[in-house]
Amino acid sequence: MSITPQQAAEVLATADQIYSQADVERALDRLAMEITGKLSGEDPLLLYAC
Repeated sequence: MSITPQQAAEVLATADQIYSQADVERALDRLAMEITGKLSGEDPLLLYAC
């Protein structure tokens, strides 16, 4: 599914903010700490294809 830039702008203009930027940053920091804790001492390999 693709949308036009106008449709994207309309969605953004009418959207409700659910979480603040600070909330999202805290959640990402917590997630990073959890991943680091679980993988410390390991040699994980992450493959990403786009």
